[in-house]
Amino acid sequence: MATLSARLEAQARDPVEAIRMRLKDISDNSLMNTQQLSEIKYDYQQKDESTKGQLAGFVQAQIDEIERASKLLGYDEPIETVTTSLKEMGASCHRMRSELGDEGVASEVSIARRNLKELQTQMQLYEELPRKLDELLHTVQTNLGELLTVFTKWYACDEWRQKMLQQLHSSQHDNQDEMFSSKHVQKALSAIQSRIDGIEKISFAHPSVYLGQTILNGAWSIVINCIEMVQFDKKRLLDAFQLLEVLEKRRRKRIDAGKTYLTNTLSVVPEEAMPSLLLECRDQLEASLKARVADMLAFNAMLQAASSLVLDFESVDRDVSVCFPPQLNALQIFAESYNTALEDYFTKLCSKTELGVGQKLQLIQWIDYYNTEVGKYKQASPSQILENTANLMMKFYLEGIQDQVNTWVTNIYTRDEETIVGPSGELHSTRPNDIMNILSSQVSIAQEWLGGHLLAKVVKTCIGALMHQLSTRKDVFATQLPSTEIEVLCSFINDTDVLQSKCLELIDGIEFPGAADPAEEKDRLKLGLGDLLDTTSADIVKLAVGACALVVSKIFNDLEADTTAHWLGKKWDEDEPVVSNLLVTIDDYADDLRKWIGSSFFYAKILRTALDRCVDEYGKRFVARSTAFHCDTAAARVEADTKNIKACFAKYENEMRRSGIRSEADWAKCLGGVTLLLDVLRKQVTLTDLQAQLQELEQQGLLDEASTKEVERLKQLMACVKRAVMPALEAKKKADKKAEKKVEKAEKKTDKKDKPKKTFFKKDKVPAAAPPASPAPRSDECATNDFEVKTASLEAFLGQ
Repeated sequence: MATLSARLEAQARDPVEAIRMRLKDISDNSLMNTQQLSEIKYDYQQKDESTKGQLAGFVQAQIDEIERASKLLGYDEPIETVTTSLKEMGASCHRMRSELGDEGVASEVSIARRNLKELQTQMQLYEELPRKLDELLHTVQTNLGELLTVFTKWYACDEWRQKMLQQLHSSQHDNQDEMFSSKHVQKALSAIQSRIDGIEKISFAHPSVYLGQTILNGAWSIVINCIEMVQFDKKRLLDAFQLLEVLEKRRRKRIDAGKTYLTNTLSVVPEEAMPSLLLECRDQLEASLKARVADMLAFNAMLQAASSLVLDFESVDRDVSVCFPPQLNALQIFAESYNTALEDYFTKLCSKTELGVGQKLQLIQWIDYYNTEVGKYKQASPSQILENTANLMMKFYLEGIQDQVNTWVTNIYTRDEETIVGPSGELHSTRPNDIMNILSSQVSIAQEWLGGHLLAKVVKTCIGALMHQLSTRKDVFATQLPSTEIEVLCSFINDTDVLQSKCLELIDGIEFPGAADPAEEKDRLKLGLGDLLDTTSADIVKLAVGACALVVSKIFNDLEADTTAHWLGKKWDEDEPVVSNLLVTIDDYADDLRKWIGSSFFYAKILRTALDRCVDEYGKRFVARSTAFHCDTAAARVEADTKNIKACFAKYENEMRRSGIRSEADWAKCLGGVTLLLDVLRKQVTLTDLQAQLQELEQQGLLDEASTKEVERLKQLMACVKRAVMPALEAKKKADKKAEKKVEKAEKKTDKKDKPKKTFFKKDKVPAAAPPASPAPRSDECATNDFEVKTASLEAFLGQ
């Protein structure tokens, strides 16, 4: 405190002294510089403010410390408890150290604890190793696309194996007895032998399968088929080389460290027996390419020789057959002989497993060519056996394509991918491009060898697999709708729209430049496809419309608890805005969906589906009501809700027109379900009318889906009318009758009051005299004279 005060006082020295120091070079006779005095004054004021601020901060810090100390002094018991615990902990530490007798032993205890933890980890790895290896083997055998993932997990296990072998190898030399043997090493090796064998050599579930070699063979297979692999999945080729690079780095690291490679029996493998994996990769690829060239040359030579047989039919038909006697049909003999020989040869050839995809397609195309040429001659018959063989090969080939497309498209949809926002806000993904690249690669490979009508089968298979995957994806969205975001559904809708156009581009882009007549092959392709394009477009639109319905279902499901669940319920009876709340939320979603959905058609479909859902939900809640309506009040509310629903969706005029609502008649038809409920409440439609409608529908016989739903709806509505409407009407009738009776009673009481009361005395029973006859009507003159007489008499009376 004293030091800080002294420092602050030194900084806040006398301003006169500061001026004297600044002006010490100025003589007494010179004039003081006004500007310099201003600067001195400003510096002093700044330093004064800084000093005051520091003093205030220091004082406040001291006050805070005093307050905190005072507060801590109030916590006597907790502080004592903590102090006691610390003392007990210290005593325990001293007691442990005294019992151990040596400070070094305490550190050894800590080391032992760490070793125990490491031992636990090793034991857990040892127990789980068989299950992990079996899972890896199953994965690599069923899905070669997961090769790098399987290798990464297997590599960690193999590193553990090498580490254990190196430690045992070192112990074998360090712990030798007089006979230069180590029994403990052999016992330890025997204990872990099954685990290390499972890593490198065999699988526990499949003793004849080598896991490590299976992974390496998968890499060789990808490298050898690099041309096809680049067309199918370029990433697999990159993964294979990454795998080989990791193994090669480990080999170099081991050589640089002067270590040896050990087998599972602790035998040293010389480095000459383990060449570079990259060199081995080169050798594998070179051997494969040489064999491929030899096979192609032999295969192509065979096909050329077989094709020359077809030319014989023309010579036989033109020149040879005329020389044969009528009893011998030369062309038939040639055809049957060639068919038999080719059937035997091609049956054996097609059964070979080493045939490549291109060779199989060439055989299929050649058999089709051969049978087509033979069929041109009336006396010759095509080979049915060859055709069956080609069809079987084509069937297996198409099944392989279907499996590949299903696997790859599934991987594309299950991978994590961020949604792409377009320039107008529409949501997309890269999946359509990736999917079409897969289909294009399949079509390109087949297009190289097959003609138009055979290529059409490949295109149909690819499109069929695509549609199956899209349908499966929509079903997945439907089953997982609560956890599916609306943005994901919108992206799926836009992606299907893109796929629809790309399917057309795929087929239009197919050409046959190597064919003798490209235009003819193109026509055969179109003939083989038939109406595939129209059917595919319709199916894709149907899937997208189904996804639009899922968007609406998602919105309604999320809002059900606060809105539709209370329609025509207690809150609705209490006139709460449960219908308006839903309509306002739909308006909010409509603004977002307009940006998210790229196609105006599907955007209009979502709005129309939402409108139909409102009408359906209203009818559903109406027929589910269990309590009786107050018909007049309920009718007024239903009418108001109908107007609100129409007003909400009528704002989207263009979308409604695009969805089929173009006039008031269309609106009346769309809202007919709610209007019928209103008529029921107003007694304009009775139970008898509903029964008549139901009977009319049932008399039509076979009903379509819409009619079946209408019948079910009428039955439910009739039950609701009996349950919730008719009791209310009967109660109203009873109330009206009671009111009428009350009115009648009141009127009777009023009539009694108006009648004259009977006198107390009895009337005379003497018959009354006949009433005097009414005087005959007088003329106007008589009446005037009479009036004058009466007037004169009155004047005379007054005069008297």
